[in-house]
Amino acid sequence: MSLDIRHWLSDHQLTPAQLHSAPLPQMVGIAFRIAQDLQGRELTLFDVSTFAETLALPLSGVLAEGPALAQITLALVRLLSQQRPLKRNEGVWLAYQVAYLRGLQQVLNQELALNRPWIERAKLPLLNERGTLEDGPLQTQLRALKPGQLTDAQAEQVLSTPTDSFLVQQMNGAAIAWFMASGAEETEAKLMTQRILNGLAGHLLGIVTEAPLSLAQMQKFVRLGNTAPSDGSGDWSEDYEPIDTAIVVPKPALVIDLERERYRAALLRSQSEPLLGEMFTLRDLYVSLAGTTLSSQKNAPEEAFRWAAQQLQIPQAIAVLEGESGQGKTGFCQLWAAHVAQAVYPQWMPIVIRLRDVTIGETLADTLASALPQARFTEPDGWLSAVHPPCLLLLDGLDELPRSPQGGNPAAQFVRQVQQFLAQETLSPRGARHKLLLTTPPVVFQAALNTLTTEEHLPYYRLRLLPMEQEELKQWFKQWAGLQTKAIAQAYFNFLKKAGLFRPSPEPDSLAARVRHPLMLYLLGILHRDGHLDEGLLSLSPSELSFEMQDRLLRWLTGQTIDPVRSGSLTGLVRSGLAHASRGEETITSLLLGRSPARLQQQIETMALAIQQSQIRRVLPTAVTPEAEDAGGWFPLPALYFSAPGGQLGQDTPLEFTHPSFGAFLGAKAIARQLATFAQPSNGLIEDHAALNALAHWLYHQVNYQPLRPDMVEAIAADLQRLQRTMSAFQFSALTRRLEAFYQRYCRGDWLDQGLPQDARQAGQPWQTPPNLLTLEAAVGLNAFLLLCASHHAAQSIFCPCGDPKGDRFDRDRFLQFLHRISPLSLNEFQLWAQPLLSTLDFSGANLEHLAWAEANLQSVNLAGARLSGSDLTGANLVRANLSNANLSRVSLAKANLSGANLNSANLRGTDLRGAILKGVNWANTCLFEARLSDSDRREAEEQGAIFSLETFQAYTAVRAAQDSTPEPSPVAGDGELADTTLIVSQPASLYGSESDVDLGDSEDATLFMADP
Repeated sequence: MSLDIRHWLSDHQLTPAQLHSAPLPQMVGIAFRIAQDLQGRELTLFDVSTFAETLALPLSGVLAEGPALAQITLALVRLLSQQRPLKRNEGVWLAYQVAYLRGLQQVLNQELALNRPWIERAKLPLLNERGTLEDGPLQTQLRALKPGQLTDAQAEQVLSTPTDSFLVQQMNGAAIAWFMASGAEETEAKLMTQRILNGLAGHLLGIVTEAPLSLAQMQKFVRLGNTAPSDGSGDWSEDYEPIDTAIVVPKPALVIDLERERYRAALLRSQSEPLLGEMFTLRDLYVSLAGTTLSSQKNAPEEAFRWAAQQLQIPQAIAVLEGESGQGKTGFCQLWAAHVAQAVYPQWMPIVIRLRDVTIGETLADTLASALPQARFTEPDGWLSAVHPPCLLLLDGLDELPRSPQGGNPAAQFVRQVQQFLAQETLSPRGARHKLLLTTPPVVFQAALNTLTTEEHLPYYRLRLLPMEQEELKQWFKQWAGLQTKAIAQAYFNFLKKAGLFRPSPEPDSLAARVRHPLMLYLLGILHRDGHLDEGLLSLSPSELSFEMQDRLLRWLTGQTIDPVRSGSLTGLVRSGLAHASRGEETITSLLLGRSPARLQQQIETMALAIQQSQIRRVLPTAVTPEAEDAGGWFPLPALYFSAPGGQLGQDTPLEFTHPSFGAFLGAKAIARQLATFAQPSNGLIEDHAALNALAHWLYHQVNYQPLRPDMVEAIAADLQRLQRTMSAFQFSALTRRLEAFYQRYCRGDWLDQGLPQDARQAGQPWQTPPNLLTLEAAVGLNAFLLLCASHHAAQSIFCPCGDPKGDRFDRDRFLQFLHRISPLSLNEFQLWAQPLLSTLDFSGANLEHLAWAEANLQSVNLAGARLSGSDLTGANLVRANLSNANLSRVSLAKANLSGANLNSANLRGTDLRGAILKGVNWANTCLFEARLSDSDRREAEEQGAIFSLETFQAYTAVRAAQDSTPEPSPVAGDGELADTTLIVSQPASLYGSESDVDLGDSEDATLFMADP
C-alpha cells in the first residue's frame, strides 16, 4: 500500500500541472494535508514514491507534472521534520527521489533543446487506460520502488558511495526502462541515465541547501555548513572568523552562504551537460593528461590532476597550466573544480572564471566581479573575505580576454593584476589564503610575463601539457568504445595506426602530435564514425588538415556532401540502429527543420561572424536577425558550435562558441564568402572604382573591431582557394588588385579624410561596444593588410607592401606609413598578428629604418636594397633571406640566425653580429667596417671577399653606381589601382609557418614599430 500524490491531488480537484509555479504557502498547505493523510492511514514515508509515480507518466506528463511533484515532496520533508526529526534513511529516501527527478528534468530539457529524434517518438506514447505508460519492463522496475525499502546501513551507502548503492541502481534501472519505453534506444537510454548520475551530487546539494535543518544528518555528506572533512584531513576551521566575536565557541562557525552553495551545486550539476551536442558528457570521455613542469628540474611527465593537488599546498605561488588550443585546458578546469567542490570543500572553494566573460577593471577583484557578481569579490564580506573558505580561482583562457575599446594588451594587464593581488595576499598578516590557477597558450603567457619588471615577478609554477602518450591513448579508446561500440573504436584506432600517427615522440607541430590533442582526436573520431575520414585527409599539412576537418564537420552537420576534390575513397561502417553513434537522416532533418543545408550554413556563418565581432564574444540572436526575418526561423543551430547559459539554445538567450577554434573557422568562412564578391572582374574603370569604394565600405563596417587571429587568416586563405574552384567568375587578380588599392589609399589617409571611420562607428552593430575612432581606423588597416596577405597567399603570388620598385607607384616609405597608422592599437599589435606573415612579403627597396623587429620571422624574405639602418633584429630568423645591397648599418643582429643569407654588397657598418648563426652566408663585397663579430666569423667573411675598410666599400659602391650594375629585384605584383602583373610563385603550405614561428609577445615599450635612432 502506498500514497500516490497524483491521485491525492486528483481527489482534491487539483493537478500537478496546475501547481507548476504555485507559491510556497500553497505547497506547504498541500504538504500539510498529505502528512495528515499519511498519519490517518498509518503509512510511513517509504510509502511516498514520487519518483515511481512520475516515471509511470509519458514525456509530456514528466515535463508538466514532475517539477510540482518534486516540490510537494520537498515541502513534505520540511513539514514532517518540524513534527519530529527525520531518521537518516527517511531523509535519504525522499531527498534522493527529488534529486533524481530534478536530474531527469535537467537531462530532458537538454534533449529538448537539442531536438533529438527520440523526442518525437516520445510524443506518441503507448498508454494504458490510466494514462500511464504501458511497458512491461518499466512497470517491473517501478513496482520495486513502491513502497520503498531502505535500511539505515543502505542509507549510509547511498550517501557514501551513491553509484554502488542499491537505491541508486534501482533508480538507474527505472530511468533506463523509462527512456526505452519513450522511444530511445538502449545505449541512448544508458548514456542519458549516466548523465543524470553525473549531476546527481549537485542536485542533492541543492536540496540539502534548501532544507538544511530538515536534512541535518545529510549535511556532512554534502560538505555543508560547519562540518569537518569526512576524511579528517586538514584543519580548515582556522581560516574562518566567528560572526559575533563576543560569543566564545570551541570552533568558529562557517555560515551557510546560499549563493556560495548554489554556485557549488551548479558546478556539480554541470557535469551532466552533453559534450558538444553528443549523448555523453566530458566526464565520460575525459582522460587526465600529463605535462612537463617548467619551474623545476624534473624531466619526467607529471599527471595534471596530481600536479594541481600539489599546488594547493603553495598558495603563495601562481599555478599556470599551459597548452595549445584544443589540448584540454578548459575541460581540466571544469572537472577539477567539480572534484574540489565535492571532495575538498570547505578547505577550498573552487571558482571557475572564464576570462572571456570579464571586463578588465582597476584591480583583480574588480575584474573577477564583472564575471561573477554574486561572489561580491570587492565587498568586505564577499567570497574573498575571511568569513568564507579560501578560494581556488581557476582563471581559464588568458588568450580569450576581451579587448577594451580603449586599446591596450588585456593579457598583460590581467597578469599584472594577478601579480599585484598575490603580492598583497602574501604581505598580509595571515599570508596568502587564496590559490590562483591560470590556463593559457604558452606564447601568450610568456609574452605577458615579458611586460613585467623584475620587481613585479612572483613565484609561479608552469605545467605544459603534452600530447597524449600510449597509456592515455589506450584509455581514451577504451572510453570511446564504451560510448560508441567496440567495432567503431577499433576501426578508428586501426585507421590512425595505419597512417603512422602513433609513433613515439612526434614533432611538436606535426600531425602526429596534433592528433594526440583531445579535441582533434574527438573530432576526427566523429568524422571516422560516420565515414567521412579518409587517408587523403591525413596526408595534408597540419594547417590544411585543420581547415579540411572543420569544413567536413560543417558539411556533416548540415547534411551536405563532402568536397570531391579532397574526399577520395571514404571509409564506412554499418551502423544500423546505432542512433547514438551516427548522424542519420532523422537527426539531420531535425536540425534543418525545413531549411536548405546552404541556408542553414549561411545562418551559422552569419551568427559566428557576429559573435567574433562582439567584445564579449556573446550575441543575442534577435540582434543579428534581419528585420524582415523571424529570429525563430534561425533555430535550431548546431550544439557542436553554439552554446547558451543553461544549455537552452533559443532566440531569447545569448549565444557563444563552444570552442574558439569553431568560431575562428566559421567567422573566416563568413569573411571569405563576403570577400569573394570583390573578386569578380569589372568592365572598365568606373565599375572598378565602384568596386573599390564598396570594398572600403565593407572593410570599415565588417572587420573594424579587432585584429583577425592567425588561424582565421589561414582559414580565409584556404576558403578563398575553395571558392575559386566553385565560382566561375572568381579572379584572384581582381581581388588582390582592389585590396592593394585600398591599402595604398589607407596609407595616405584617404579613407580617414572621406569620413569612413566616423560612419562605421556611428553605424556600429548592437552587439558591439564602439571603439574610439583611431582604434577603429587602426583595426581596419591591420585587417585589410592581413586579408591582403591571405589573398596573395591563396593566389600563390607575392605582395610588396611598398609596391613594385620598377613601377611608377613605388613608395619606399609606404610600409612605415602603414605602421604609424595602426599604432593606436596596443603597442605591439602588429607583432602580435601580422609579424608572422613577414616571410611571405617582398620588401625589396623598402625603407625599414629603426624598426623594432626582435625575434621576427624573416625566413627567405626578399630585403634586397632595403634600408634597415638602426633597426633591432636581435634573435630574428633570417635564414636564406636576400639582403643583397641592403643597408644594415648599426643594426642589432645579435643571436640572429642568418644561415644561408645573401649579404652580397650589403652595408653592415657597425652592425652587432655577436652570437649570430652565420653558417653559409654569402659575404661577397659585404661591408663589415666596425662590425662586431667573432674572430672565426671575421676570418671566414674575409676569405669570401668581405670588405673591412670604409673607404674601400665607398669606392666599390661608387664604381657600381657609375656602371649602374645594381641587380634588379625580381618582378612582383603590380601595385597600380588597375594594374595586374601578378607573379605566380611557390608558397609554403601554411601562411604563418609552424606554430613555433608565431611570436605572440607583447611589449609595453612605446617604440613598438620604430626603434630609437
